[in-house]
Amino acid sequence: MMSYFKFFVTVLFPIPAILLTLLLLPLPTSIHVGVIRLADSILFLKPHPNLELSLFWLCFGLSCFTLFSAYQSYDNNKEVYYNVKNHGGHQPHALVKLMAAERNVWISTLGCALWLILHRYRSLMKRCFRAESLLENEVEKKIK
Repeated sequence: MMSYFKFFVTVLFPIPAILLTLLLLPLPTSIHVGVIRLADSILFLKPHPNLELSLFWLCFGLSCFTLFSAYQSYDNNKEVYYNVKNHGGHQPHALVKLMAAERNVWISTLGCALWLILHRYRSLMKRCFRAESLLENEVEKKIK
């Protein structure tokens, strides 16, 4: 069975990373528009007509759930580590588990941030493209 974190790292983490990479590369505008349309057609698709939640917000919610779960695991491992340390037990194993939990928290935080940055950057680019097309229309009207 796949854990939440493994699902997050293999499925939910690469999607915003790849889309943001494609949007941030200095590519022609037509490619940026195509990437935005692809993101809109997949991520902002509503899975059910009666459900007002898009796939993007479901993925972001799962990312937040993974972050909270990773933080809870980190908090539990920190408590175990300090108990072992204070009672003179074997520390390396507890320390390894604590460091792995901390790594998971950082990766989950980065994933949530990527989803938010993707949403904001996508909306800003759409607004910019809309403004450019309106400006071009106004210039064409003044020329004629």
